[in-house]
Amino acid sequence: MKIAVVCAGNICRSPMAEAILKDEINKRGLTWEVASRGTGSWHQGDGADPRAIETLKRHRLDASYHRAQRFSDDDFSVFDWILVMDKENLEALRSRAKNPDMVSKIHLYLELAGSKGPLREVPDPYFGGTDNFEAVFQLLRRYTPDLIDRILAQE
Repeated sequence: MKIAVVCAGNICRSPMAEAILKDEINKRGLTWEVASRGTGSWHQGDGADPRAIETLKRHRLDASYHRAQRFSDDDFSVFDWILVMDKENLEALRSRAKNPDMVSKIHLYLELAGSKGPLREVPDPYFGGTDNFEAVFQLLRRYTPDLIDRILAQE
């Protein structure tokens, strides 16, 4: 199983989601692969935002290895699941998908995880302070176990 988590620049939300997903997958003894990507290329090659790294570090997770990558058209065939943080990135990838099979792989992270409330998107913490990164961490941590359960149920 190969999963991509996708946000805009691949320096905040998606590296955090990648680290949290990997942690939960490892706890369950699953052998899934997880990577993160961005729909934009402006941060390509950059490390994760220092606030994301610091937030993860406080929770004993690591993203210091991370280097931002842009989602490529080849990634549609590499990944089984493509989990995006918000509707803008959802539409960006759907518009690039060349067939229904590609489109069927793309899901909003929180929606696939079963979020029933008004919150269906992971907010972008980039223009806020450290508290915004912590809030995103807690949101992802809360929904990731359900996300994995839903993927397991569909496989």
